[in-house]
Amino acid sequence: MSEQQIASPAEQEPPDPLPRPLPRTQATQSKSRFKTTETLTCFLLLWALCYLSLLYGRIPRTLYAPGDELDSAETLVGTVANRDVYAERGFYYSPAVIASNKKLNGKGGAAQLDAGTNAIAVTRELPGDLIQVFPDELLVRKGTVISAEIATKLQAHNLSLQQQNRLSRRLLPIYQTALLCGLLLFCFGLSIHSLKPDFFHRSERIVLCSLCAGLHLALLVGGQWLHGNLIYGNSLHLLALIPLALAPALAAYLMGMRIGLCLTVLLSALTALLLPSNQPYLLSINCFLVAMVGLLLFHNVNKRYRFMWGGLGVDAAVLALCLFFAWYQDMPWIWSGIGDYGPKLLALALLNGLIVVVALFLLPSILERLFDVTTPSSLGELNDRDHPLLERLRNEAPGTYEHSLNVARLATDAAKAIGANPALAEVCAYFHDIGKLYAPDYFAENQHGDIPNPHDQLPPEESSRILREHVRYGVELARKYRLNRPIREAIAQHHGDSVIAYFFQRAEQIAKKNSSKAPDINDFRYDGPRPQRPEVVIVEIADTCEAAMRSLFSNQGSAKVGGARIGERVNELLFAKLQAHQFDAAPLTLADFMKIRDQIVQTLCNIYHERPEYPPKETTPAPNETQKRPAPTATPATPATATATGDSGPSTETP
Repeated sequence: MSEQQIASPAEQEPPDPLPRPLPRTQATQSKSRFKTTETLTCFLLLWALCYLSLLYGRIPRTLYAPGDELDSAETLVGTVANRDVYAERGFYYSPAVIASNKKLNGKGGAAQLDAGTNAIAVTRELPGDLIQVFPDELLVRKGTVISAEIATKLQAHNLSLQQQNRLSRRLLPIYQTALLCGLLLFCFGLSIHSLKPDFFHRSERIVLCSLCAGLHLALLVGGQWLHGNLIYGNSLHLLALIPLALAPALAAYLMGMRIGLCLTVLLSALTALLLPSNQPYLLSINCFLVAMVGLLLFHNVNKRYRFMWGGLGVDAAVLALCLFFAWYQDMPWIWSGIGDYGPKLLALALLNGLIVVVALFLLPSILERLFDVTTPSSLGELNDRDHPLLERLRNEAPGTYEHSLNVARLATDAAKAIGANPALAEVCAYFHDIGKLYAPDYFAENQHGDIPNPHDQLPPEESSRILREHVRYGVELARKYRLNRPIREAIAQHHGDSVIAYFFQRAEQIAKKNSSKAPDINDFRYDGPRPQRPEVVIVEIADTCEAAMRSLFSNQGSAKVGGARIGERVNELLFAKLQAHQFDAAPLTLADFMKIRDQIVQTLCNIYHERPEYPPKETTPAPNETQKRPAPTATPATPATATATGDSGPSTETP
């Protein structure tokens, strides 16, 4: 700060005021209103997607040939299979019967599906022993010439699929299933509202959550189509193909762990209803476990190598769960036929993990800008202190910059103590006072040397206006530089609606002295709102405590201020905030505040630790020439001594 910046208090004019925001009642009314239209629209769209996915899963199909071709087995005998065919469900067939002699589904046939045993019941007209085919067993390999027995097997399998379609329609009719999907969506909304009551106050969150759920439904339909038209595998291949972990992990990465967990439960239930399966509960459990693995591995990823480890973790989880559920269902071919389905299963699992990694690497950078959310990666970018706003703060307001660094250290440690987000608390602390760039010379930490305080020549109301202006100007700068919403909230809320007590008391003294009207306290109150995030609460407490400690140490010195005095002062500041109800909107308990207090006291003691006061160095008079170089001893050296020392000059040795 040069002398030309502040020549004298009289010559310096206060900065121009910024446009005032809307009154608090109008500004907060639109924020607290429940977004009914957006919520209802997203609910109906998701319900429609569930219905379409349900319709696609109920389309009658065969795994090899149309039903009219399978009615006559001789049309298949001698042909070459153009792809692998796996059994979608278990059934029985008789190799002694050729469909050309007896049609299995005609009036003269004797085969009918038993819904209880999933087998073809055989009457006296159907000779021969029955052979059991297990679910997901290979019926015919690509390139194999179809024999009469294989044709009969395919024919029986087609009949079992037809019976399965009729049975599924009877047990879970499509309209009732659609209603069940709607009920699940409604329960999901209630769960989100109970965990995060303000979730439905922002339409961006509603749309983003619906987009994640819609992405999962689209993956289910796309996976079924690829499995039925390109992959031609068994049910294990289908489970390995669909990236079930993508949508929950994306939701947790963008919106937090609790939202991701609720979405995991919803999508696990919907997957069991929408995917055709003999055992839907196993499908639901598989989806839940895979999604939980993705949730835990990707919800807080901020480094590239962790994306790789997360993808490998998803691959391992998919493979392990596929093999476990095949073993759980007692499929005898699981080990003997691993050479047939194993390579394809491994390739699909690797593809699954690759899709999850690539999607989570690319999508958040797009979605966080579209929906104004904060991700661990964006916080990592802001943590390097190379942001243009921080560069300006370091050059134009160096005292404020150093204050912000200390607040960031306090906030990070306190956030770790209560389990909040330390990275978010640190970034919010870096940027919370950028509004002081509006008039840096009017803030005490930027006033150095013999430069007079400009507030000495201003009325208290004007000084209060300048101090309160830094909040509004900080929000404007944050919007201009496109900082994320939590950082903007920290800038706007880090003083809450507290009163600037120093200037208010000064105004009261002036009014009392002049016998004038008492000052209006609202002219000395910040516009708010009060902090709502735990990280913003921590920043406000750390900001207040750091400023108070710096003032305390500058006035009394470290020798007079110890750990006990620091603890007392932090207690006073914290309980004053609590008594003023500044933190009523934050989801924190009294135990959390005690942890925050203890951690801030410990960190402040580490920063402002006591050091011994070194005594001044004693000054001694400069010695004269004789003191510098004492006279030598006048004892002549003997020849022997001179020779021994190798020196012909004087010596200290005696003869």
